[in-house]
Amino acid sequence: MELKNKLAVVNGYSDYGDELRQKYEDPEFESDVIALYNEMKPLYLQLHAYMRRKLYQTYGSDVVDLTGNDSNFKIF
Repeated sequence: MELKNKLAVVNGYSDYGDELRQKYEDPEFESDVIALYNEMKPLYLQLHAYMRRKLYQTYGSDVVDLTGNDSNFKIF
C-alpha cells in the first residue's frame, strides 16, 4: 500500500485513495442520471401499468386505481 501511495503522489494525487476516487468523479453526473431516467421512463411506465392491471385483477377496484391516479404515488 505504501508503494501505491507513493506512485499516486508522483502521478499528482494526494494518496492512492484519492486516485481511486477520481475514477468516479463526473461533472455531468446529474445530467447523466436525468438522461438515464428519461430513457428508462417508457419501460417503467409500461411495467407499472402491467403490474397495476394484475393487481387490479387480483384485488379489484377497492384497492387498485386502474387509471394510476394514486395521489400517494410520486416519482419526483
